[in-house]
Amino acid sequence: MESESLLSILKAALLTPLSVTALLFLGAVLLSEAAVRVVRIPRITALVLAGAVAGWVRNSNEPTALVPLPSALLEALAKVLLFEVGQRVPLAWIRRNPWLLAASVGETGVTFRATFAVLTYGFGLPPVECIFVGVICMAASPIVVMSVSKTMRARGQVWQRALLFSTLSSVYAVLAMQLLFAGYLAVVHVQLSVALQALFQLLGSFLLGAFAAGLLRLYAFITRARAAVLTIGNVCCCVLLYAYALPLGLSSILSALFLGLAVRATDRTHSLLSHESSETGTLFTLAFFVHRPLCVREQTTLT
Repeated sequence: MESESLLSILKAALLTPLSVTALLFLGAVLLSEAAVRVVRIPRITALVLAGAVAGWVRNSNEPTALVPLPSALLEALAKVLLFEVGQRVPLAWIRRNPWLLAASVGETGVTFRATFAVLTYGFGLPPVECIFVGVICMAASPIVVMSVSKTMRARGQVWQRALLFSTLSSVYAVLAMQLLFAGYLAVVHVQLSVALQALFQLLGSFLLGAFAAGLLRLYAFITRARAAVLTIGNVCCCVLLYAYALPLGLSSILSALFLGLAVRATDRTHSLLSHESSETGTLFTLAFFVHRPLCVREQTTLT
């Protein structure tokens, strides 16, 4: 009895959410680096696969499977990376060449039509479900594009155009989903105020991103932030943005992108972009791609 109580006390002391997360992260990083060196696969792929293996190990072990992982960490990491994506998007290209905007709209439209046609005629799904799935499939991940370009040290117009198109497709998908949701609420509830609520959320997301950008500029002006001090301010603004977006019912994805876009548009001296050259972005990218597959089963269960 004493040995069992001692084991239970040790298990409760050692298997905490923070310790399990740290051990899984460490094991996944070691496994990914071994895969990169031995198998010669891309680092991003190795991180995702290592995170999936670590998630399988966690779920197959009953004591660790019962320990909840801090899913808010994944969301906060995603918002920091989306902020950096917004800073890297060259919106000046659209002003100089509006055909880029037309090309991105056409590319997104072709993706939606192809997805809708396959689901409708190939699988026989209802049109309403095909529309929603098609809108979701319109989005490309700008975080993946940015991470791959940083890993390969890509430079020039090709990767910037790929980042621009992937970011715009994500914005189109979020906007279209909000409009579809507003139309659905208008049809079900037959209330204009309910339908306009989704549109107000879009405006609120933009205002929240603009407010966070002003707060970050004020922080940089007061502290004359550089290097690590500037990175701390960027991370804190992104975390605060995520913390306030959820209670207000706003889109944290659009708010983070608007934050990065507003900072890039208003920072003519590029003093707020100096954190991109640090290793912090690499750390966030690594943690995001490892933590994402770790939380897949837990998020699916909660959903």
